[in-house]
Amino acid sequence: MTFAGEQLVQQDQATFFTTVVQVLSFLFHSPLFSVIKFFAAIYVAVLIVDIVLLVILNGAQKSYRKGKRGTNLPTYAEAKRKWRRIMARLKKNEQNYFKAAILEADQMVENVLADAGYKQPTMREKIERLKAQHVDSADILHKAHEMSVRVIQDPELELTKRQAEETLLLYEQFLDDMEIFG
Repeated sequence: MTFAGEQLVQQDQATFFTTVVQVLSFLFHSPLFSVIKFFAAIYVAVLIVDIVLLVILNGAQKSYRKGKRGTNLPTYAEAKRKWRRIMARLKKNEQNYFKAAILEADQMVENVLADAGYKQPTMREKIERLKAQHVDSADILHKAHEMSVRVIQDPELELTKRQAEETLLLYEQFLDDMEIFG
């Protein structure tokens, strides 16, 4: 048995909930709420872009490579792309481009050695450590690095395209021996 008062309360509750649902439905489909949804979508997109940029800037790629491969050595594609840019300098047929190519190759090799765990402060010390570990291509690298040192120490050095090519070939041989190029 239900009393008339209880039925009235139940009807009032049903009417109240129906009214609330109608108000919320109206708000959800109102132009104001559409504008709010639009700006919320833009805000979420900006947040996602920020997160991606933070991951990139914090070196996630290097950390991933180090975790996956045990070292941060450049990938084959990265190394080849950088090497092609270095070799493209030889096409300019100018002394300064030859010198820049040698210096860039020396820097690339120094970065590879640092990523491989050679933490000595100078390239010369890294090469000495390679020799101490009986790395066959250490002498090749030593010869190439000597040309780099000459370029740095003597701004008046006359460098031919052939000398630059030979020096870069030595660097390339070393990088091949380190299995950077394949």
